[in-house]
Amino acid sequence: MAQADGEGAELTNVKVKRDYVKVKRDAATSRALILDAAERLFAENGFDGVPMRTISSGAGIGLGLLTYHFPAKEALLEAVIARRAGSLKDAQFAAFARLSPSDTLEDVMDAFTRPILELMSSGDPGWRAYGQLIAVLEQQRRWMPLLQAYFRDIGFAAMERISIAEPRLDKAAGLRAFSCFISVIMGAFAINGGLDIISDGRMASEDLRAAYPTMMRFVVGGFRALTD
Repeated sequence: MAQADGEGAELTNVKVKRDYVKVKRDAATSRALILDAAERLFAENGFDGVPMRTISSGAGIGLGLLTYHFPAKEALLEAVIARRAGSLKDAQFAAFARLSPSDTLEDVMDAFTRPILELMSSGDPGWRAYGQLIAVLEQQRRWMPLLQAYFRDIGFAAMERISIAEPRLDKAAGLRAFSCFISVIMGAFAINGGLDIISDGRMASEDLRAAYPTMMRFVVGGFRALTD
């Protein structure tokens, strides 16, 4: 009898552990579905244009479950930004680590920008939406503290590398030029359809690889012009 009781307790413990693992797995799955939907919808419509109910519908879950994981929409947006920020910066820092002291301004700016291009062009719709979302948020003052919290370090690393590659650049002018550089690349990565309109459909803002060489020549030329 004692042995039977022991076996019963052991089976109960196994079931509890299995149920616990299932709950954790289900919670992780729900969270991923929420983040995927929010990422896509925020990129397409902006933060204010997406009600929480729309996100829950897009994720295929109930509104109650969404608000259980993310009681506030601002917390959800930050979770979306945080999820991929580390991977993006790892790619950028790795590109900087491959540079040598003799590398040019073009090399430095490419090391900062190409990882974004490659991730957005990888075929993963999540990365595409993430890049668009960052580009959209970058244009609004209210989200600067959030973006700075996650990307300030890579921004300062880029500015330091630029000053090494182009020592003739005045510091104040360099800071303003870097701000313009960010605005230019974010304008392209926003994929807002503007190019499609002004070209009467002959060019597509979706084609980031086609835009990249012209964009980089433009911004590098702008930095160089400030040293004349």
